[in-house]
Amino acid sequence: MNIYNYPLAIVYSLALIGKISPKTMLTVRQWIKTKQLINWKHPRNMQEYVYAQLFHKDTDLHLYSIAADKLKVREYISKTIGNKYLNELYGSWAKPQNIDYEELPDSFVLKTNNGCATNIFVKDKSKINKNEICKTLNHWLHVPYGNATGQVQYSLIKPMIIAEKFMRQSDGTSNLIDYKFYCVNGKPVNLLVCANRSERSHEFDAMVFDMEWNEIPDFVSKNFNHIKAMEKPISFDEMKLIATKLSKPFKFVRIDFYEINGHPVFGEITLTPNMGGALSPTANQYFLSMLQ
Repeated sequence: MNIYNYPLAIVYSLALIGKISPKTMLTVRQWIKTKQLINWKHPRNMQEYVYAQLFHKDTDLHLYSIAADKLKVREYISKTIGNKYLNELYGSWAKPQNIDYEELPDSFVLKTNNGCATNIFVKDKSKINKNEICKTLNHWLHVPYGNATGQVQYSLIKPMIIAEKFMRQSDGTSNLIDYKFYCVNGKPVNLLVCANRSERSHEFDAMVFDMEWNEIPDFVSKNFNHIKAMEKPISFDEMKLIATKLSKPFKFVRIDFYEINGHPVFGEITLTPNMGGALSPTANQYFLSMLQ
């Protein structure tokens, strides 16, 4: 369910439901996927768990919203592990009409700070259609993502546009590998690696590793192609260390990185990841057993 593909009239109707009762919206989403209602008191799987955590009495939704905000999270990263792990930020704007393209380099990435998969990859700004980009960004900014999906942490974020460095390896490669650390009680326990990703999609090849870089193919969903014989990233141990620091305030969280020329670069913090995506039911039950 990509909420950005729906007409705004439908999105606003869904958002009204989500604003009044985010639990209802999350329950509907889960029913569409699994034909089961969410057990809020006793979650039966990790998707139910991460949704239930949003409404737990000990959950700090203000911190959740900072972690989910692709602009404000930079302050949390800087304070916790330092600026050297942040991708370069070129600017931020409330309206796409305010973007000064003359001040941007030849290549960059535009994204909104309060949603999912809202990225525009600009490899050569001399070839872009600024009007089309403005139209797309305006649409994304007007989608009330948090209310429309029931993910209340996003509803607390002021919508903004940001421009960041278009990350490439020294050999010019731009199809980067995602390193997604799943952390339980402030400790990384498994790593999902995503390679050969299609732009603005959730299609990729995958493999899950433990913290000793051993493959766990049973933790990968049968719907995904397995990555074969991948070498351990140079900065793997450093990634583990900073994932530990960043995940400390959260019972369960996913911390994402890239590796650029042997150096880890922070990607994002995700509090309500799609647990039914690349991870198998076996992996989900493993995480749930650690949290119950």
